[in-house]
Amino acid sequence: MVPNDYEIFVQRVGVEVGRIKGGYDRVLYHPAVAYYADIYPFDTGKAMQIFSLDTTRTDAVPGAKELLVWDSHFGPNEGGTPLQWLRDRPGLRLEEVMVPQDRMEVLGGLPFEAWFFRRGTDGRHEQRELIFDTDTPIAMNMEHHADTIPCAEGGKAWCFNAEEFPLEVKQLPLLTPGLVYTEVVVSGTFKRRNGSGDDIKMIVSAYDTPEKAGYWWQPLYDGPFIFTYRVPAAVAGLKYKLYLWDINRNGCSIVDLRVEINRVVR
Repeated sequence: MVPNDYEIFVQRVGVEVGRIKGGYDRVLYHPAVAYYADIYPFDTGKAMQIFSLDTTRTDAVPGAKELLVWDSHFGPNEGGTPLQWLRDRPGLRLEEVMVPQDRMEVLGGLPFEAWFFRRGTDGRHEQRELIFDTDTPIAMNMEHHADTIPCAEGGKAWCFNAEEFPLEVKQLPLLTPGLVYTEVVVSGTFKRRNGSGDDIKMIVSAYDTPEKAGYWWQPLYDGPFIFTYRVPAAVAGLKYKLYLWDINRNGCSIVDLRVEINRVVR
């Protein structure tokens, strides 16, 4: 049987856990990770599924030599542990973030991701950079095109022609020393001119690579939106672009379009 995208990603996470497990006494994990990491799941001295951390305790963190593998399917549901709680915990150090090659949503509407934490001092912080908005043009050193037409909405709107790819911005500056992960944050208020459905998408993807390395999309519907595309450090050195895909050439506009890069570093 050919594995589906979900199974492929869980397998990738498990293989990565298997690669680094020697540095830890025990792994706290998603149910399928132990199998792909070659960890015997019933030896609680080496591995354990986490069904709920006590989020009321300020000292509730993994043991000194434990690796906590949180994923957005099992973690906030059966695991009973929201990601924000882990990210805000002073005694936790974020070691790695993994995302699938193709965006997929899991139970609760979250994008499928895996986050690796251990006990320790983190010291991570954010470096934010505005790429463009209605008052800030796209930098000339970034290859781009915007196929726009005059707007009835006024000066704060980008009105795009009814073309398949009316907006494309290449060479997104994602990589920096000490990177843990990068977020591409896109926001605005969207309105289509024709048609209906989910056939207009905002996409961040790798390009000029020998094989597909990242393709993360979000459908656009009329109204305000904020999309966050998270790119792990392991693949942030590739070339990335942001583009608008109007599959059926319906035409659309975005008021207050803003694109920002948020690099999380330590």
